[in-house]
Parts: sequence; structure tokens; C-alpha cells
Amino acid sequence: MPIIGIPLATMTTPTKESYYLSTEYIQAIEKIGAFVVLLPHTTDQDKIVRQVSHCDGFLMPGGDDVTPHLYGEEPLTKLGQCDEKVDEYHLRITKEIVEQDKPFLGICRGAQVLNIALGGSVYQDVSYHSENVLLHRQSGKRHDLCHKVYFQKGSKLYKLFGENMLVNSFHHQSISTLSPKLMISAVASDGIVEAVESLISKFCIGVQWHPEIMVYNHSIMNKLFEALIDSCLDH
Repeated sequence: MPIIGIPLATMTTPTKESYYLSTEYIQAIEKIGAFVVLLPHTTDQDKIVRQVSHCDGFLMPGGDDVTPHLYGEEPLTKLGQCDEKVDEYHLRITKEIVEQDKPFLGICRGAQVLNIALGGSVYQDVSYHSENVLLHRQSGKRHDLCHKVYFQKGSKLYKLFGENMLVNSFHHQSISTLSPKLMISAVASDGIVEAVESLISKFCIGVQWHPEIMVYNHSIMNKLFEALIDSCLDH
């Protein structure tokens, strides 16, 4: 049974700081027969190396915005909440995952973290991409479908899903400057990047939508998690 590591985020209140993770990520992984290990943040590089070494694959979940100076920018007015310590950890462990060539699936913020870790950047709000963007933060139920994404021929996602697919959408940031180590494998009709894949790793994918929510009403999304697990078994 493959071991999938999921790096945690934190939630801060006036009285305490807690780790948190939406349960859907764990359920989606366990549903297809893998074992989940939750990874607390650390600044110790030796611990990060050991975290990566002890897991067969990784899921980088969604969450808050990434601290702008970590990708060479200053904060703009539409920036959301950030946690610099968590951001630094997520970037460092992502770099180590790629270095060790472990299978990686980034979801929403996780796709943005992948791009930043490999030298790219993000729009601090999709409106900075263009004034005429689609609704990327839907107001309906979390499993409802929102807009189409269009897959690049020859990509891993094209092989899984075909030319296009309706997805849900809960993000206000998106990939801006693409890492030279990644390719765009899906876009929305407004040009917003919806998925990326590594040019050098065996399995390293970031998607902007939330497949862990979609799986319970749209079973086709199981293919993405199955591909992650299959890559772990092959690895």
C-alpha cells in the first residue's frame, strides 16, 4: 500500500495555532487504497529530506495565498491571507520531492506552490491577468461544476480526460510566469492556467480545480488519484 504524504497548513486564533487539512483530501486518497501520512512544517532540511524519503508520493493541498516576496514580488491590494513559515516549508519540501523524483499531485494552491518552487510566479489575483476573466471562485455547492478546462494534446491529463472537461473552481490566484521546468497542460477559455506538468519528473502534476471534492459526484476524477497511486507503485 503506497504511503502518500500531505504537508499540513496552520490555522491561527487569538489563543492557539493548530494544524489543519480538509478531510476530502485524505478520503480521496484512502478511497483508492493508499495510506496517508500528515506532515507538519519544519525548517530543518534534514527532516524535510527524511519526510520525502519515507513517503512514496505526495499531495500538496489547497490553502491560503503564497507570501509574495518568496517569488520576488511585493503585496498588491487583492492579496489574501498568507503564512510565511508554512509557505517556506511547502516550497522547500516541493523542491525536495522533485529532487528525489517522487510522484507529486498539487491541488489549487498546490499547483501554484509547484510553479513557484521551480522558479515561476503567480498572479496575486486573477483580475491582474485580465479584466475579462471567468468566475474562478464559484458560489454554488463545492461539488458543482463551474467552467471548462481544455487539455493540451500529448499531456498526461489529456490521456486521462480527453480534450476538455467541466470542473469546479475555488481560487483567486493563478500561475503567471511559468517555471521553465513545467509545461501548461490545461487552460480555461479566458487563458487562465488550469494545470501544469513537469518536463523532467515521471509524475508531477498541478491542477487548479479541486478533484478531491469532485470525486463523490463525478467518478471520472478518480482517474487522477489512481494515476498518482499507479505512479507510486511503478516508482
